[in-house]
Amino acid sequence: MKTAIKKLSSKSQDEILEGIEEMFDLMFSDRKIKKSEQDMAFQGGAIDLLSKLALPGNSSLVRNRAFNTLGTMCFSNTPIAKAQLSSQEILDAIVLGISDPDTEIVGERAFYLASNLSADIHDQDSHPMIQLVAPKICDFITSLHHYDSHCVLSASSFIHKVSTMKQIRKKLLDSGIVPHLLNIMIHYAYSDAHDSWISSSCLLAISKIQDDPKKSQETFSKIPKETFEVIIALEIRSFKCAIMKIAIPETVIFPDIGHTGAGMLELIRAEVARVALIEGGILDVIRDCLQKKIGEKEKNACLHILWALMPVV
Repeated sequence: MKTAIKKLSSKSQDEILEGIEEMFDLMFSDRKIKKSEQDMAFQGGAIDLLSKLALPGNSSLVRNRAFNTLGTMCFSNTPIAKAQLSSQEILDAIVLGISDPDTEIVGERAFYLASNLSADIHDQDSHPMIQLVAPKICDFITSLHHYDSHCVLSASSFIHKVSTMKQIRKKLLDSGIVPHLLNIMIHYAYSDAHDSWISSSCLLAISKIQDDPKKSQETFSKIPKETFEVIIALEIRSFKCAIMKIAIPETVIFPDIGHTGAGMLELIRAEVARVALIEGGILDVIRDCLQKKIGEKEKNACLHILWALMPVV
């Protein structure tokens, strides 16, 4: 532990990368690690050192790994970690990171950290993270080369979390991001199994930003019918995998029922999506799932979707 922290202060990039990797392993390791060992890393200044490594002046690779490891530290529920991760230094690193020209290497992981940190921010429009980071999403998205999949997922994940706040939804709408998300959604609809997941993420981001069934109806109606059917089929596939707790075919992605179910309910608010879901076979999927042995959480999700579909059924 002490050796890893020492490496973070090294002059050698190789040693720094080794130290960052050891810190990452400490957060996400197959071996059982005592919380006290993680606390030792936090008390030893690991977060402060990583935040400095995420700043300009370090190589893009070092900054990428530093942001990534800080992002994993967000999953620690220890008070000391939460306190240190909410520091001004971390915020400064994120703001500089998402504005960096090297979007695919630096910006993407900066948004990953921002997204994880935003999970605990509820109804706080004035929170510095919201005020400083949210307005930059549109510029970040439009700066992407070939709509890099990891960048889109990190940015859309951030949108999912912060668009519960009315002021932020308005800022996102005013920024003109919705047409870009729409283009990305259509762009990835016919991709391979892994990247087609991005279409689902963008669809949910659009619904959350607009927060208005009429606006969603208008936006979704702009999508070619055949393409929209493909995207809805992806939604149904993700929902089924989440209910059955299996990976999406040809991927290692295990959809979360809480996230997937909430996304489905969001979509159903627009009539064109409700109709497409029914025509796409969502009722058959729910019936088949309910006939199998599934958990209470999954069963409730199925029933919630059925109830939401009733206006069309």
